[in-house]
Amino acid sequence: MILWLLPDAFDERYRQYLDTLRTNAINNKAFLKFDIENPAISRWTTQNNSSDWEEIYRCWISDATKFKQTNIAQVSGSVTNSNLDSDIPILSLEDAARLITIPLFLNFENAYNDVQFIKCVVDKSTRKQVFEKIHNAEIVTKGGGIGEVKNELRRQTNPLILRFKMFVLTDSDCKSLDTPAADAIDVAEICAANKVEFHTLRRRMIENYFPLELLYESTPTESLDNDINYKKVRAFYSLNTEQRFCMHLKKGLNRTDLHSNIYDDLQDETKQLLGDGFRGIGDWYSRENKQYVIHKLMHRNIECREVINLAAKIKNYIRTPA
Repeated sequence: MILWLLPDAFDERYRQYLDTLRTNAINNKAFLKFDIENPAISRWTTQNNSSDWEEIYRCWISDATKFKQTNIAQVSGSVTNSNLDSDIPILSLEDAARLITIPLFLNFENAYNDVQFIKCVVDKSTRKQVFEKIHNAEIVTKGGGIGEVKNELRRQTNPLILRFKMFVLTDSDCKSLDTPAADAIDVAEICAANKVEFHTLRRRMIENYFPLELLYESTPTESLDNDINYKKVRAFYSLNTEQRFCMHLKKGLNRTDLHSNIYDDLQDETKQLLGDGFRGIGDWYSRENKQYVIHKLMHRNIECREVINLAAKIKNYIRTPA
């Protein structure tokens, strides 16, 4: 979150709001961007808690080139009613001071598993920041299925939260490639209409991103041919892209009601091996000693473009001073 303070914001009339912004920025709640060489800004910062303002400016400059600014708003003293409709919204001092104190809401289908998945997607520094902010209640996770994701979006009436303090992630629940289920489309449309940052997974669910080779990592090479997990994983990787991306990994191909006809021509042996799916693989994302390994394998995969883009999208949206 970046609040870009314009010169007319630095005025004695706004001391209360500037103090709120300053103290929260010092506590790493958001970046404050400003032109320290502007006479009006320089005069204020040198006469009012100068060491704080110098540290806030240093923090902004040190990180300014390290990430793309996607969650940003200008703050102006000449604005009474905030304008959230422009590409870079313009906030009043009052709204900016209110906004910097609001936690970030992660509106997911599963408040626990999806957060663990995100920790595996993002880089080490962002993973650490997510962990700390959840612990400090600066990030609030919400979940309860895709229906509850929609309900939460509809219940939320604070436009500041919708625009700046909510990130939505949903499964696509696709049975055919690039054809999200109706509920996933509904969520995407609500988010787009309200300018909420969101991501709909291209693959069916978070389990479809798991590097399955970890299931047999402890099996000796000479024993692989007799290892059931190895056989199942080999069968899975023999599928084409659409089949792999759209398979219900938790339930397996025996649940024909959960799949389209894209699996009809598979060999019987493949269908049998994948009949019960891969139960419990979602739990791997929560294993802290495996998160870096999962991250590395997901990003190394030749089909990882979406994962790379999702990692950047999350980092650029939720990033605050470390």
